[in-house]
Amino acid sequence: MRFIHTADWHLGKYLKSRSLIEDQRYILDQFLEIVDTQNVDAILIAGDIYDRNIPPEDAVNLFDHVLNELIIKHDLHVLCIAGNHDSEGRLNFGSKLFDNTNFHIRAKLTEVADPVVLKDSFGEVYFSLIPYFDPPKVKTAFDVDTDEDFTYNDAAAVLVKAARSTIPTNARSIAVSHAFIAGGVESGSEKKLPGGAGQVSPHHFKDFNYTALGHLHGSTLNDRNIRYSGSLLKYSFDEWKQSKSITLVDIDGEGNIITQILPLNPLHDVRVIKGKAVDILNNEADSDDYISVQYEGVMINSHNALLRKKFPNLLEIKPVDRVLAGSSNGAKSIENVSHIDLFKKFFKDTTGESLSDEELSVMTDLIEDIERGL
Repeated sequence: MRFIHTADWHLGKYLKSRSLIEDQRYILDQFLEIVDTQNVDAILIAGDIYDRNIPPEDAVNLFDHVLNELIIKHDLHVLCIAGNHDSEGRLNFGSKLFDNTNFHIRAKLTEVADPVVLKDSFGEVYFSLIPYFDPPKVKTAFDVDTDEDFTYNDAAAVLVKAARSTIPTNARSIAVSHAFIAGGVESGSEKKLPGGAGQVSPHHFKDFNYTALGHLHGSTLNDRNIRYSGSLLKYSFDEWKQSKSITLVDIDGEGNIITQILPLNPLHDVRVIKGKAVDILNNEADSDDYISVQYEGVMINSHNALLRKKFPNLLEIKPVDRVLAGSSNGAKSIENVSHIDLFKKFFKDTTGESLSDEELSVMTDLIEDIERGL
């Protein structure tokens, strides 16, 4: 059996104040061209289909278009889960009805023991679809009774145990999950919990032949066939050095896995350019990429105007030597510090307390709205 593993589409995403919907349409057309050539049986989308709980209409229409191409035109199975940016309830709409077709959605944690079973010439392959989770929701969904600290790692153990409970011994199996697996590399686009609190051990997934992950935007692989496909596009300037791709996966009759990385080429690249303004003006070629200029020395108004003419999609200009005073290590560079991290520090300094998970989620959504100009 052959399938494509992808994740973190974030349809409806903005970069700074710029809508990326046309960039997403372009890259998904490229994705469909790849599907045309690879003779695949299924598509796995490991969460964060949308960028917001309530996605804009053009994002929903784009996803609808892609599903029609995959399911109706190509007669493929599409298996997807909810990520932390998706709305569990909204994404779950029609899931029971769609399960009778080639579209398989799992947005509720209580359904992880209901695998999707596909067949090839060697027999059955079991796909366990494990949507994004947090410890309180897992405790409630599975009636976990404990007075001890119940972590993300504990929650993952409960979910994987439930998922594997309905998979026959020695059957070939694939997990699809949206989580922060220890060893993954974060970037500025993912919502983080301090101190690695949200990390999950890869050991939980050892009995699956392959684990298709979403949540972290960089494409990474380890020896246990646990892979992040990465996001379709660069969704923050922190990601500017990443290369984006999808993962082509073959599983044979014995459960052996072969992966192939298929690169994606964006409509506009995302780049950071550093240096003195005059050097950037003299040495850099004109470009319609999405650009962050991080300048050394002084930026005068004429330089600013010339840079914006040179780079029509210039989204950010800031000095490289901005510092955040008062950190535990004295002065700390904030070149790559997100607005939410700055607010968390402000809140802690002002109140003496840390934001709760609920407060953090609300503030993250609010800051994203402000950045988009909504």
